[in-house]
Amino acid sequence: RDPASDWSSDVCSSDLLLVAFPTHGPTSGGTAITIKGDRFDQLKEPFCVFGGNLAIQSAAAVTEDSITCMSPPSSKGNVSVAVGAKNIEGWFSTFSFLYVSAPRVVSMDPTTGFLTGGTLLTFKLTDLPFSAEVSCGIDGREVVRTSGRYLDQSAVVCESPRTQTGGLVIIDLHFAGESVRSGFGFRYLEKFAVGSMTPSLGQ
Repeated sequence: RDPASDWSSDVCSSDLLLVAFPTHGPTSGGTAITIKGDRFDQLKEPFCVFGGNLAIQSAAAVTEDSITCMSPPSSKGNVSVAVGAKNIEGWFSTFSFLYVSAPRVVSMDPTTGFLTGGTLLTFKLTDLPFSAEVSCGIDGREVVRTSGRYLDQSAVVCESPRTQTGGLVIIDLHFAGESVRSGFGFRYLEKFAVGSMTPSLGQ
């Protein structure tokens, strides 16, 4: 007896709770969406169906308890996503996926800080993915990224990363792995030190 027949019968006749993540991604597509469930390895050529236009994406990866599909390009807004396979009738596990415009940095303050890092930077953005984790780094440099936090739905703050080399750099932000270049220059300065002071006495 084909175990896949039992599997599809179970799915059609019972409530199978599935979890999908992430729940949002850019309109350009390319977000790897992982759907958690059970016995997915018994599916024949599983796929995901996105939105009312029935955009079908073959599963990029399949394990016993997960399926991964890549989101196709789409316009901004919520779409329904369903999972199907060639050896079952219809679809199952519909869930919602939100397409968002790529965030864009419109301002950054301040624009200078020291090599030791720790300067608190405030970024104003449009189309900010409010639920995503955020971190800051330096474009083109290997540095330890710093964690950021949301001020509101249009602003985030994070500390400038520590670096060994001064000069003008571009700070980049990561939102759940998606990189966004700030587009604003940030200049790293040497820590200043007082060598002498004149006069040494005063009235």
